[in-house]
Amino acid sequence: MSQTLAQWLEARGACRESFPLWEAHAERPVEEVKAEWEPQAAVDLAYEDGRGPRCGALYWISERWGKVLHGAYLLNPDFRRAMLHKADLSEARLRHSDFRAADLFGTNLRMSDLREADFRGCDLRHANLRGSDLRGARVGSTHLRGADFEGAQRLGTEPFIPGWFVSEGRLRKRRT
Repeated sequence: MSQTLAQWLEARGACRESFPLWEAHAERPVEEVKAEWEPQAAVDLAYEDGRGPRCGALYWISERWGKVLHGAYLLNPDFRRAMLHKADLSEARLRHSDFRAADLFGTNLRMSDLREADFRGCDLRHANLRGSDLRGARVGSTHLRGADFEGAQRLGTEPFIPGWFVSEGRLRKRRT
């Protein structure tokens, strides 16, 4: 008999806090749920985890089932308050994404198309944004310490963030 998702999660040491995120699928065969693992399912999981329990379920399951957001094409995705901690969204096309108040700590956004994305109020600390297209992105009150912007395309003639500049791939504060 096939293992249920609940049994599979238990056997692999998933944190108890994440179990409510899987409740709707707990008694389904794990292979059936795994077959449905696609970008929209990952977005939904990150969205629900962001509202609670905020345990990093997307990173944990992606390490086991595959990084389905890597290279994904998502039209106007809504990641508001999503838990994307350490997720792999590299080479993804995420134009007009709404990342407001999302947790993107350590997230891999390398070479992603993030034009017109809204990052206001999110946590981008230690995120990898190398080579990403950030033209038109909004970043007001965003936590950026340690984020890597090397080779990223930024706003045309305006500074990327007023009072800051990028040097050697790192964001630096202008001295006045």
